[in-house]
Amino acid sequence: MLYLAEVQKQKSGFMGAGKAEIKLLAFQRGDQSWNPVPGEEVIPAEEASNFATGALVLADLNANRQVQRLQEAGRPLVNILQSFSRVIEKFKRQEEEIEHWKQSLTYQSQEMNRRNMEMEARLEQLQQMEAEFKQLEARHQELKFGQEKAEMLRQEIESSRQDLAKGWEQLQNERHCWEESQHLGIDKFQVRQIQELVEHLSCSVPTTSVQEELTLLLANLATGQHTLTQHWQQIEQQQSYAQEQQQEFESIAQTWQESFTEWQQAQSLLEQSLSELKVKTTILNYKQEYAQTLKWQLQKHEELYREVSRIAESVTQVDVSEKVKITDLEQMPIEQLQQIVQDLQEDLAKNSQFVNDQEEELKLQKQAVDQLQTQLSQSDSSARSQIEAELAEEYDRYQMLNETLVGQRQNLRERKAILQQHLHVLWHRQGCHNFTTISDEPSVDLQPVLAQIEVFKQQKAEELQKLEQELSQIESSIVSLQSLVDSQTEMQALKQQQWQTLEQQLHSLQASIAETSGRIKLSQEVLQPLQDNWNSLQQQLEAISAAFNNSSEQQTIAQIHQVLQNLVPSIETAVP
Repeated sequence: MLYLAEVQKQKSGFMGAGKAEIKLLAFQRGDQSWNPVPGEEVIPAEEASNFATGALVLADLNANRQVQRLQEAGRPLVNILQSFSRVIEKFKRQEEEIEHWKQSLTYQSQEMNRRNMEMEARLEQLQQMEAEFKQLEARHQELKFGQEKAEMLRQEIESSRQDLAKGWEQLQNERHCWEESQHLGIDKFQVRQIQELVEHLSCSVPTTSVQEELTLLLANLATGQHTLTQHWQQIEQQQSYAQEQQQEFESIAQTWQESFTEWQQAQSLLEQSLSELKVKTTILNYKQEYAQTLKWQLQKHEELYREVSRIAESVTQVDVSEKVKITDLEQMPIEQLQQIVQDLQEDLAKNSQFVNDQEEELKLQKQAVDQLQTQLSQSDSSARSQIEAELAEEYDRYQMLNETLVGQRQNLRERKAILQQHLHVLWHRQGCHNFTTISDEPSVDLQPVLAQIEVFKQQKAEELQKLEQELSQIESSIVSLQSLVDSQTEMQALKQQQWQTLEQQLHSLQASIAETSGRIKLSQEVLQPLQDNWNSLQQQLEAISAAFNNSSEQQTIAQIHQVLQNLVPSIETAVP
């Protein structure tokens, strides 16, 4: 199992050598997650002597809690933190997407509800219109039936008029004959024929039942006219409502025009602010690139300074007099001294190999940093931010690894110095006075070079500080301008939403006005022919009723009856 541990060392002996241990801090689970180790658990690890005290390492332990492999934890920890950061960023993006989908679904649901309400309202209107059309159709059938009945009555009355005219003509003829018979005389048989003819005329004249039917038809016509009047009143109400809608449409249209003009003005101001923001952002990018160049120069000077410092440290003699007691070595048995020298040589070889491996890794990390810097200098603005983030991560790894190597290099030089002292004593006791040192590096004073590099660093740092102040001012102005742009964008979006809402109201109101006007026109087209037919029928029936009421045939026939009644006695007296 893989553990994160801290290197601990316990010093013992006159040489400062001690027992190396690792303190377990956390362990990795099967799902790649990390959990803290409960309590404090320390495990001996001879390999930990190659690391500085307090260094973080990754230890692979077997089932017996023995160290199988030990490695420096700097780069793996950076990778773990980087992976964790990416997971957090991915989680944030997913949350934003989920929130966006929630808003989208809410808007779609509201839009669907609004459309459903509109469809229900339209359906109710259609059902109402269908009921009205059914009522009009029923009234139309009643009107058609009344027309047919009035036509039949008119034909019946016309037939009666013709019969009456014929009877009246016969009666006139008979009367003429009777007048002539006053001189010639008339008998009872002729009087009886005249009475029968008068009775026939009496039967041909319309009776009171016809008058009752006329009255009933006129009453039905009045009822139908009342219904038609109600429909005409509804049409007038709809026309009044359509006029109110038209006035509302004109008012909203004027408000929409004002809102649209305000939106155009806000759009113009927003475009000006965006243009100014773009200019400032361009200036900021240029200055940031220059600041990046200065940082790169400072980084190169810092690297040069560290390299020269490392070289200066390597050519400077290390004082190990406090750790190595020459008198003790001279009094020690030579076999024991030879064994110590052999152990020190093996330990030095092992540490030298480890440091060389770390130096090689540092070299590879330096190449990665240089490659990213080359990509950054050749990249465009769209990919610059990503490359800068990767460069910062790789440079942090380089810094961490280099700082780790500082202590390891110093430790290696101390070990070389200690071994050198032991070899001097050993060779001296063996009688060998002509010997060489382990390192043939010359002793050179590099302090003037370091001082000059420090001056260059100070100049570049001051220039960078001044540039960063300018960048801070520009960024502050950009933040203020961005806040203004955000406010203007929000206001512009609000105004746009306002005029779009008004535009939707206009479209809806226009459709409602068109629908109301169409319904009015359709109702007028249906009702007007019915009203015309109704008026025509009513006029005809009223004319028939008036003609019937003004008829004098009944009175004439009654007078003839009276004359015949007076004539019969005189005839009976005159006839023997």
